[in-house]
Amino acid sequence: MKYARKSDYPRKPSVVWKPKQELQTVNPNQWSKSSKRSTIFHIPPSHYEDISYQCARCGENAVFTAAEQKLTFEGRKAYIWQRRVVCPDCWRERQRIERGIRECTTRWKAHKTELQRDAEFLRRWFELLQTYPNYGGRKNHAGIRMLRRLLDLSA
Repeated sequence: MKYARKSDYPRKPSVVWKPKQELQTVNPNQWSKSSKRSTIFHIPPSHYEDISYQCARCGENAVFTAAEQKLTFEGRKAYIWQRRVVCPDCWRERQRIERGIRECTTRWKAHKTELQRDAEFLRRWFELLQTYPNYGGRKNHAGIRMLRRLLDLSA
């Protein structure tokens, strides 16, 4: 096929250059006890490599970097076959929700009689419990049912 002008030629796709990752050497002696019982302990890789994944919650692409893997497996002693499934933003949001639920539970145990009439507190706790399963947490059916009943009474 002949092209009249140079601008008519099909364009080549742009090349995306990844920055050169810093190699993180593997030290299996620093792994957790359960990781040391794994078959990979006997034939460990020489270094960690970046692992790309798609967030199971929001669908964003994310990377479990070699440096994060070294910290996770050797520093925090997580199990070696553990993989990330949610991006850092969704993970932080889940942590925020869990913290909020813990705070509400603690306040409820200490001041139950006053908080039964506090619609704002009940609504916030209810929303946290409703949102939590969207981030991989277990649904608290009993807590949701109790709060729904209390919110109906306080309205």
